[in-house]
Amino acid sequence: MSLPISVVISCAGIGQRLGLSKTKALAHIYGRPIIAWQLDALHWVKDLRIVIGYQALDVIDCVKQIRKDVIFAINHEYSQTGTAASFIAGALGAKGLVVSLDGDLLVDPHDLRNFIQKSSPSLGVVPYNTDEPLEAILDDDGKEVVAIEKVVQPSPKTVEWSGLCQLTADQIELSKKLDCARGHVYELVKPHLPLPAVQVEAREIDTPSDFERAEEWLKSHSHKWDTKC
Repeated sequence: MSLPISVVISCAGIGQRLGLSKTKALAHIYGRPIIAWQLDALHWVKDLRIVIGYQALDVIDCVKQIRKDVIFAINHEYSQTGTAASFIAGALGAKGLVVSLDGDLLVDPHDLRNFIQKSSPSLGVVPYNTDEPLEAILDDDGKEVVAIEKVVQPSPKTVEWSGLCQLTADQIELSKKLDCARGHVYELVKPHLPLPAVQVEAREIDTPSDFERAEEWLKSHSHKWDTKC
């Protein structure tokens, strides 16, 4: 019997690096807010949780125009904490597996569904495509992520962590006890490595250059959101 699955979208941050004066989930890309693309890709998920902080009321208003059955959680310390704190806030009360999806991450809907339905702790990895990648260092067989490290000069062969992860509620609780609750999700993940690596098509948006590349990618992939996979 498979464990219940909760999906947490972390939308609490200020999005300062993108320079749009708004939380990145509300940034319009290819005609729609990022959060709208995410909600469509997750239309089939029953337990969907969205963590808010900066511009919280704007995020709530945007989400409710698309879907009304989501659970909202608040990261009151969004200006002093990272994505790990938001993920933990959203995961509160979850009993099984919990998927973390940052509010600046676009994932091919088919790949996202396959990742979630693996129903096991794992990390989504992609070929290097961002300005500030976190390298997913793989084992010799290329099947597991054994470490996650910041990269100064990535090579074309660099595989980066997309930001997508799936952990059990017990693993999240352990990370809290190990004082990994206020930084970033990759720090929360580290105590549980190695974890299976799952290849996905995705674009993370941290910088203006990331945004431009993601929009070009979305232009050729937007039809996948119409299939309701």
